[in-house]
Amino acid sequence: VSDIINELDMLGLVYARVISRGRYGRTKRIKIGVPLNLIGDILEKDPRIKGVADYVPRIT
Repeated sequence: VSDIINELDMLGLVYARVISRGRYGRTKRIKIGVPLNLIGDILEKDPRIKGVADYVPRIT
């Protein structure tokens, strides 16, 4: 997962910053680097995503 985040950070799609939490270790704070409406437009055009876009899980 860390490799994918690093690659997306290099592409400018997300911003990942390492934060030290002392003895609790380090973590990455990730922010989206592109507008949300652009992401929605791209996902709507993807044929793999289009098939599940209107999916609503059944609650039993």
